[in-house]
Amino acid sequence: MSSLKVILYNKIRGAYPIPIHGGAIEKMSIDYGYKASNGSRRCRELVNMGLIEPIYEKGFVLYKWIPPKEKTFEELEAERQGLLIRAIQ
Repeated sequence: MSSLKVILYNKIRGAYPIPIHGGAIEKMSIDYGYKASNGSRRCRELVNMGLIEPIYEKGFVLYKWIPPKEKTFEELEAERQGLLIRAIQ
């Protein structure tokens, strides 16, 4: 079985562009056999990792997936150079 963090990440990503209510996250956590607070904590970890973003409303939070940004040519070139240097070492 996958970890709760992976399960929640996949659910939030699959719902994109629609955000998922924090209450629904807690219910999902309970459905998978975890405490509701555990789901909230895992979502905060995903936010800290930069994989999802919180949208704060009055008295509740929504979570939305952040699609990866496209890399610029310079970023791709720097990544390629780094890989070449590591391959040589």
